[in-house]
Amino acid sequence: LHYSRASSPLELGNIANIPKSRRNTKPIPRPKSFLDVVHCDIGFGDCKAVGGARYCVLLVDRTTRNTWIYALKDLSHKSLIAVFEQFRLDAGALPRRLYTDFDSKILDGPTGEF
Repeated sequence: LHYSRASSPLELGNIANIPKSRRNTKPIPRPKSFLDVVHCDIGFGDCKAVGGARYCVLLVDRTTRNTWIYALKDLSHKSLIAVFEQFRLDAGALPRRLYTDFDSKILDGPTGEF
C-alpha cells in the first residue's frame, strides 16, 4: 500500500502523515423545525433478509437526526409510495424538502409525483 505524497511509502496503521481533508471545514447548519429537510437513500445487499426484503429505504431528518428504515421486497413505484405513506404516519407529516442522490427510482414516475 503506497501513498504518493513526496514519494513516501505509507505503512499500514501509520495515518499520521495523511493530510486532513479540506472539504467540510464549515459545519452544515441545521434547519430550525422538524421535517424541514429529510435525506433519503436506497440501500441494497447481495442477499435476501429473513422477511424477503432485498432493499431498504433510509430516511434521516437533518434537524433531529431521527432515522427511519423501511424494508422493500422490490423497487417498484407502488412499494416506494407505500414507504412514503408509512413515513407520513410514523413521522406525522411529509418532509418539506427531500434530499436524495437523484436516484431515478425515487424521482421518476408516480413516486416523484407523490
